[in-house]
Amino acid sequence: MIEEILKDSLQQVDGLAGKVYKLAAPKDATAPYAVFGKHDDTELQDLDGGTGFWTGNLELHLLAANYAALKALEQGVKRACRTAEGKVTADGLEVCEMRARVAETEEALPNTKLEHSEMEVTASWLET
Repeated sequence: MIEEILKDSLQQVDGLAGKVYKLAAPKDATAPYAVFGKHDDTELQDLDGGTGFWTGNLELHLLAANYAALKALEQGVKRACRTAEGKVTADGLEVCEMRARVAETEEALPNTKLEHSEMEVTASWLET
């Protein structure tokens, strides 16, 4: 699954090892950490049906103690996504492309001292 490749890639970003969560972070999570979920995916079709080539979008939220740490996380995520390109999983999923961009302006979260950034990860992959 593309979500697992994203999670594994994000674990390599400085400060995020063991702090990447799907859909929600635990209440006791400490910054920095990341939360992600998949928006959508679509298999490309030809006249014979599904091609095995998929595209999809994932939403990623980064939380950090300060703005400088947040910007460093954003850059680390972008590098980690590019590094995932070309990887093949044991079950035959090959990442063709994975890119991340900042989707929403960074902001401090209300009632916390954490800085927040929403990123969008766009990926394409081949399932054999």
